[in-house]
Amino acid sequence: MELHFSWYEFNSRFYPRVQCHNNEEEGLSYPFNLLVDDGGLGFIHHLSWLKEGSSMCERVIHGNSMKEFFTTELFAADIASEGVSIYDITAEPTDGVLFSLQGFYTTINEWINFLERGKDIEKPCEVFVFNYVE
Repeated sequence: MELHFSWYEFNSRFYPRVQCHNNEEEGLSYPFNLLVDDGGLGFIHHLSWLKEGSSMCERVIHGNSMKEFFTTELFAADIASEGVSIYDITAEPTDGVLFSLQGFYTTINEWINFLERGKDIEKPCEVFVFNYVE
C-alpha cells in the first residue's frame, strides 16, 4: 500500500493529510487518521506527541515495555510486539485495524519527518509517497 503525505489549504491555513492508496482494501486510510488528529492544536504542537508515540514503539521494540497505549482526541493505538491495533477511541481495540509494529514505527517516523519539513509551508505542495510494507 502507498501512503500519500500532502498539504492542503483551507481558510488560509495549511493542513497535513494522509491518504492510503490500496486497491485491495477500501477504507484503509481510516486508521491513519491517528497521525493527523492534533486535537485542534495544530500540527506543530502535535509533533511532540507524535514523537512520544515513536518512543512508545521503541520501548516495545527494545523490550523495555510489553505494551504501550497511544491516544489522540479521537483515535487510539495499542502498541505491542504482536502488532499495533489502531481504532476509534470509543471502540474496543479488537475492533481496530492491525499493523506490524515495525511498519507502524516506520510510518510514524516518516510522518514526523514530513511534518518537520513542512513547518514553513506557504502553498499547497509536496506529495510524499511512502510505501508501507507489512
